[in-house]
Amino acid sequence: MTIRMDLRQIRYVLAVARQGAVRRAAATLNVDQSIISAKTRDLEAELGVRLFERHSGGVRLTNAGDVFVAGATRALQTLDATAHQAQTAGRGQSGALNIGYVWSVAAGRATALLTEQRVQAPAVEITLREQGVSELSAGLMDRGLDVAFLVGDGFPHRFERQTLWTERLYFVVQESCALTADTEWALLEDHPLLVSAQEDWTLYQRLAERSGGPRFNPHLHDCSREGVLGLVAAGRGIAIAPESTSLIPFPGIRFLAIADPAAEYVVNAAWLKENDNPALRQFVALLRRRFPDRRRRSG
Repeated sequence: MTIRMDLRQIRYVLAVARQGAVRRAAATLNVDQSIISAKTRDLEAELGVRLFERHSGGVRLTNAGDVFVAGATRALQTLDATAHQAQTAGRGQSGALNIGYVWSVAAGRATALLTEQRVQAPAVEITLREQGVSELSAGLMDRGLDVAFLVGDGFPHRFERQTLWTERLYFVVQESCALTADTEWALLEDHPLLVSAQEDWTLYQRLAERSGGPRFNPHLHDCSREGVLGLVAAGRGIAIAPESTSLIPFPGIRFLAIADPAAEYVVNAAWLKENDNPALRQFVALLRRRFPDRRRRSG
Protein backbone atom coordinates (compact mmCIF):
# COMPACT_ATOMS: atom_id res chain seq x y z
CA MET A 1 0.00 0.00 0.00
CA THR A 2 1.30 3.45 -0.93
CA ILE A 3 1.07 6.02 1.84
CA ARG A 4 0.52 9.58 0.68
CA MET A 5 1.84 12.34 2.91
CA ASP A 6 3.50 15.67 2.36
CA LEU A 7 6.38 17.32 4.16
CA ARG A 8 4.10 19.81 5.88
CA GLN A 9 2.13 17.01 7.54
CA ILE A 10 5.34 15.39 8.76
CA ARG A 11 6.75 18.67 10.09
CA TYR A 12 3.45 19.45 11.83
CA VAL A 13 3.44 16.05 13.54
CA LEU A 14 7.05 16.47 14.67
CA ALA A 15 6.29 19.96 16.02
CA VAL A 16 3.26 18.67 17.98
CA ALA A 17 5.37 15.82 19.37
CA ARG A 18 8.10 18.25 20.48
CA GLN A 19 5.71 20.78 22.01
CA GLY A 20 3.25 18.27 23.52
CA ALA A 21 0.29 20.32 22.34
CA VAL A 22 -1.24 21.46 19.08
CA ARG A 23 -1.65 25.01 20.40
CA ARG A 24 2.04 25.38 21.26
CA ALA A 25 3.10 23.79 17.96
CA ALA A 26 0.89 26.25 16.07
CA ALA A 27 2.46 29.18 17.91
CA THR A 28 5.98 27.90 17.19
CA LEU A 29 5.28 27.41 13.48
CA ASN A 30 3.11 30.55 13.17
CA VAL A 31 0.37 28.41 11.59
CA ASP A 32 -3.32 28.35 12.47
CA GLN A 33 -4.07 25.67 15.10
CA SER A 34 -7.00 24.28 13.10
CA ILE A 35 -4.71 23.62 10.09
CA ILE A 36 -2.25 21.63 12.18
CA SER A 37 -5.07 19.66 13.80
CA ALA A 38 -6.63 18.85 10.43
CA LYS A 39 -3.35 17.87 8.80
CA THR A 40 -2.39 15.66 11.73
CA ARG A 41 -5.73 13.85 11.67
CA ASP A 42 -5.48 13.44 7.87
CA LEU A 43 -2.11 11.74 8.33
CA GLU A 44 -3.45 9.47 11.04
CA ALA A 45 -6.33 8.50 8.75
CA GLU A 46 -3.88 7.80 5.91
CA LEU A 47 -1.72 5.62 8.15
CA GLY A 48 -4.68 3.92 9.77
CA VAL A 49 -3.25 4.42 13.28
CA ARG A 50 -3.39 7.05 15.99
CA LEU A 51 -0.17 8.94 16.49
CA PHE A 52 -1.35 10.93 19.53
CA GLU A 53 -3.54 10.42 22.56
CA ARG A 54 -5.44 13.62 23.17
CA HIS A 55 -6.10 14.86 26.72
CA SER A 56 -7.09 18.12 28.33
CA GLY A 57 -3.48 19.28 28.80
CA GLY A 58 -2.35 18.48 25.28
CA VAL A 59 -1.23 15.25 23.55
CA ARG A 60 1.12 12.35 24.12
CA LEU A 61 2.59 9.97 21.53
CA THR A 62 1.18 6.50 21.13
CA ASN A 63 3.50 3.53 20.52
CA ALA A 64 2.85 3.96 16.80
CA GLY A 65 3.52 7.66 17.17
CA ASP A 66 6.89 6.98 18.80
CA VAL A 67 7.89 4.79 15.87
CA PHE A 68 6.68 7.32 13.31
CA VAL A 69 8.37 10.32 14.94
CA ALA A 70 11.71 8.50 15.27
CA GLY A 71 11.69 7.39 11.63
CA ALA A 72 10.36 10.70 10.28
CA THR A 73 13.03 12.64 12.18
CA ARG A 74 15.79 10.55 10.59
CA ALA A 75 14.20 10.85 7.16
CA LEU A 76 13.91 14.65 7.39
CA GLN A 77 17.50 14.96 8.57
CA THR A 78 18.61 12.92 5.56
CA LEU A 79 16.42 14.97 3.23
CA ASP A 80 17.74 18.26 4.62
CA ALA A 81 21.33 17.05 4.27
CA THR A 82 20.65 15.94 0.69
CA ALA A 83 19.11 19.31 -0.16
CA HIS A 84 22.16 21.07 1.28
CA GLN A 85 24.49 18.82 -0.72
CA ALA A 86 22.54 19.58 -3.90
CA GLN A 87 22.79 23.31 -3.21
CA THR A 88 26.55 23.22 -2.60
CA ALA A 89 27.06 21.01 -5.67
CA GLY A 90 25.05 23.43 -7.78
CA ARG A 91 27.27 26.28 -6.59
CA GLY A 92 30.42 24.28 -7.33
CA GLN A 93 31.22 23.98 -3.62
CA SER A 94 31.17 20.16 -3.67
CA GLY A 95 31.38 17.38 -6.22
CA ALA A 96 34.41 16.40 -8.30
CA LEU A 97 36.87 18.19 -10.57
CA ASN A 98 39.14 16.18 -12.89
CA ILE A 99 42.29 18.09 -13.89
CA GLY A 100 44.85 17.08 -16.51
CA TYR A 101 48.33 18.48 -16.97
CA VAL A 102 51.43 18.03 -19.12
CA TRP A 103 54.05 18.84 -16.50
CA SER A 104 54.09 18.30 -12.77
CA VAL A 105 51.80 20.45 -10.62
CA ALA A 106 53.74 19.53 -7.49
CA ALA A 107 55.40 22.95 -7.24
CA GLY A 108 55.17 26.52 -8.47
CA ARG A 109 52.12 28.49 -9.55
CA ALA A 110 49.98 25.43 -10.29
CA THR A 111 50.33 24.33 -6.68
CA ALA A 112 49.39 27.81 -5.44
CA LEU A 113 46.33 27.76 -7.72
CA LEU A 114 45.17 24.36 -6.44
CA THR A 115 45.70 25.53 -2.87
CA GLU A 116 43.49 28.55 -3.49
CA GLN A 117 40.84 26.31 -5.04
CA ARG A 118 40.96 24.10 -1.94
CA VAL A 119 40.33 27.10 0.30
CA GLN A 120 37.34 28.26 -1.75
CA ALA A 121 35.74 24.85 -2.28
CA PRO A 122 37.15 22.36 0.26
CA ALA A 123 34.42 19.77 -0.41
CA VAL A 124 35.33 19.43 -4.11
CA GLU A 125 37.33 16.26 -4.73
CA ILE A 126 40.28 16.86 -7.08
CA THR A 127 41.59 14.10 -9.36
CA LEU A 128 44.80 14.67 -11.35
CA ARG A 129 45.90 13.03 -14.60
CA GLU A 130 49.28 13.53 -16.29
CA GLN A 131 49.23 12.86 -20.05
CA GLY A 132 50.34 14.22 -23.38
CA VAL A 133 48.48 17.02 -25.14
CA SER A 134 46.53 14.74 -27.51
CA GLU A 135 45.37 12.47 -24.67
CA LEU A 136 44.38 15.45 -22.55
CA SER A 137 42.43 16.94 -25.47
CA ALA A 138 40.59 13.65 -25.91
CA GLY A 139 39.86 13.55 -22.19
CA LEU A 140 38.31 17.01 -22.33
CA MET A 141 36.18 16.01 -25.31
CA ASP A 142 34.76 12.87 -23.67
CA ARG A 143 34.26 14.63 -20.30
CA GLY A 144 36.76 12.34 -18.57
CA LEU A 145 38.56 15.59 -17.76
CA ASP A 146 36.98 18.88 -16.78
CA VAL A 147 39.99 21.16 -17.30
CA ALA A 148 43.60 20.75 -18.39
CA PHE A 149 46.78 22.76 -18.02
CA LEU A 150 48.30 22.79 -21.52
CA VAL A 151 51.32 24.45 -23.10
CA GLY A 152 51.58 26.11 -26.48
CA ASP A 153 48.72 26.24 -28.94
CA GLY A 154 48.79 22.73 -30.33
CA PHE A 155 45.32 21.69 -29.21
CA PRO A 156 41.79 22.02 -30.66
CA HIS A 157 40.48 25.57 -30.87
CA ARG A 158 36.95 24.57 -29.92
CA PHE A 159 38.02 24.67 -26.28
CA GLU A 160 37.48 27.64 -24.02
CA ARG A 161 40.89 28.82 -22.85
CA GLN A 162 42.35 31.04 -20.18
CA THR A 163 45.98 32.11 -20.45
CA LEU A 164 47.62 31.58 -17.07
CA TRP A 165 51.36 32.22 -16.89
CA THR A 166 54.66 31.91 -18.76
CA GLU A 167 57.40 29.48 -17.71
CA ARG A 168 61.09 29.73 -18.55
CA LEU A 169 62.72 26.58 -19.89
CA TYR A 170 65.85 25.00 -18.48
CA PHE A 171 68.29 22.33 -19.55
CA VAL A 172 68.43 19.49 -17.05
CA VAL A 173 71.92 18.02 -16.77
CA GLN A 174 73.70 15.51 -14.58
CA GLU A 175 74.86 17.03 -11.32
CA SER A 176 78.54 16.43 -12.17
CA CYS A 177 78.21 18.32 -15.49
CA ALA A 178 80.85 21.09 -15.73
CA LEU A 179 78.55 23.56 -17.52
CA THR A 180 77.45 26.65 -15.58
CA ALA A 181 75.32 29.77 -16.07
CA ASP A 182 73.26 30.36 -19.24
CA THR A 183 73.61 27.69 -21.89
CA GLU A 184 72.97 27.88 -25.64
CA TRP A 185 70.77 25.56 -27.71
CA ALA A 186 74.01 24.34 -29.29
CA LEU A 187 74.46 22.12 -26.24
CA LEU A 188 72.07 19.69 -27.90
CA GLU A 189 74.53 19.08 -30.75
CA ASP A 190 76.78 17.17 -28.34
CA HIS A 191 74.29 15.58 -25.96
CA PRO A 192 71.25 13.37 -26.62
CA LEU A 193 67.95 15.01 -25.73
CA LEU A 194 65.88 12.72 -23.54
CA VAL A 195 62.12 13.23 -23.72
CA SER A 196 59.04 11.47 -22.43
CA ALA A 197 56.70 10.15 -25.09
CA GLN A 198 54.00 12.28 -23.43
CA GLU A 199 55.65 15.64 -24.03
CA ASP A 200 55.63 17.67 -27.23
CA TRP A 201 59.35 17.96 -27.97
CA THR A 202 58.57 19.71 -31.27
CA LEU A 203 57.72 22.80 -29.21
CA TYR A 204 61.37 22.92 -28.08
CA GLN A 205 62.52 22.36 -31.65
CA ARG A 206 60.50 25.31 -32.91
CA LEU A 207 61.89 27.55 -30.18
CA ALA A 208 65.47 26.51 -30.98
CA GLU A 209 65.06 26.99 -34.73
CA ARG A 210 63.82 30.56 -34.25
CA SER A 211 67.21 31.34 -32.70
CA GLY A 212 69.25 29.40 -35.24
CA GLY A 213 69.64 26.39 -32.98
CA PRO A 214 70.34 22.83 -34.16
CA ARG A 215 67.93 20.15 -35.29
CA PHE A 216 67.18 17.77 -32.44
CA ASN A 217 67.56 14.02 -32.47
CA PRO A 218 65.40 13.22 -29.46
CA HIS A 219 65.53 9.92 -27.60
CA LEU A 220 61.91 9.12 -26.75
CA HIS A 221 61.14 7.09 -23.65
CA ASP A 222 57.76 5.62 -22.78
CA CYS A 223 57.95 6.69 -19.17
CA SER A 224 56.98 9.57 -16.89
CA ARG A 225 58.90 12.81 -16.90
CA GLU A 226 60.33 11.82 -13.53
CA GLY A 227 61.71 8.76 -15.28
CA VAL A 228 63.43 11.01 -17.80
CA LEU A 229 65.01 13.00 -14.96
CA GLY A 230 66.27 9.73 -13.54
CA LEU A 231 67.95 8.96 -16.86
CA VAL A 232 69.59 12.39 -16.79
CA ALA A 233 70.89 11.69 -13.28
CA ALA A 234 72.36 8.43 -14.61
CA GLY A 235 74.30 10.35 -17.28
CA ARG A 236 72.28 9.10 -20.26
CA GLY A 237 71.67 12.57 -21.74
CA ILE A 238 70.01 15.89 -20.98
CA ALA A 239 66.39 17.04 -20.82
CA ILE A 240 64.38 20.25 -21.04
CA ALA A 241 62.01 21.23 -18.25
CA PRO A 242 60.01 24.30 -17.15
CA GLU A 243 61.04 26.38 -14.16
CA SER A 244 58.34 24.90 -11.91
CA THR A 245 60.07 21.52 -12.20
CA SER A 246 63.31 23.08 -10.95
CA LEU A 247 61.56 23.77 -7.64
CA ILE A 248 61.17 20.05 -6.93
CA PRO A 249 64.21 18.41 -5.28
CA PHE A 250 65.57 15.56 -7.43
CA PRO A 251 68.91 13.90 -6.66
CA GLY A 252 71.73 13.82 -9.19
CA ILE A 253 70.63 16.64 -11.53
CA ARG A 254 71.06 20.40 -12.02
CA PHE A 255 69.04 22.99 -13.92
CA LEU A 256 70.76 25.37 -16.34
CA ALA A 257 69.00 28.44 -17.72
CA ILE A 258 68.74 28.49 -21.50
CA ALA A 259 70.34 31.71 -22.77
CA ASP A 260 67.73 32.27 -25.49
CA PRO A 261 65.15 34.77 -24.07
CA ALA A 262 62.49 33.07 -26.20
CA ALA A 263 63.06 29.76 -24.37
CA GLU A 264 59.75 29.82 -22.58
CA TYR A 265 56.20 28.66 -23.08
CA VAL A 266 52.75 29.85 -22.14
CA VAL A 267 50.58 27.73 -19.86
CA ASN A 268 46.86 27.73 -20.66
CA ALA A 269 43.85 26.25 -18.94
CA ALA A 270 41.46 24.63 -21.42
CA TRP A 271 37.98 23.21 -20.96
CA LEU A 272 35.01 22.18 -23.07
CA LYS A 273 32.43 24.95 -23.30
CA GLU A 274 29.56 22.46 -23.10
CA ASN A 275 30.83 20.97 -19.82
CA ASP A 276 28.26 22.10 -17.22
CA ASN A 277 30.01 20.72 -14.13
CA PRO A 278 29.35 23.36 -11.41
CA ALA A 279 32.76 22.62 -9.84
CA LEU A 280 34.32 23.51 -13.20
CA ARG A 281 32.37 26.79 -13.37
CA GLN A 282 33.62 27.67 -9.90
CA PHE A 283 37.22 26.83 -10.89
CA VAL A 284 37.00 28.87 -14.11
CA ALA A 285 35.73 31.84 -12.09
CA LEU A 286 38.79 31.43 -9.87
CA LEU A 287 41.09 31.38 -12.92
CA ARG A 288 39.58 34.57 -14.29
CA ARG A 289 39.89 36.34 -10.95
CA ARG A 290 43.44 35.08 -10.46
CA PHE A 291 44.64 36.05 -13.97
CA PRO A 292 42.42 39.03 -14.89
CA ASP A 293 44.80 40.68 -17.39
CA ARG A 294 45.46 37.54 -19.38
CA ARG A 295 43.73 37.16 -22.72
CA ARG A 296 40.76 34.76 -22.83
CA ARG A 297 39.88 32.98 -26.01
CA SER A 298 37.34 30.52 -27.31
CA GLY A 299 37.45 28.58 -30.49
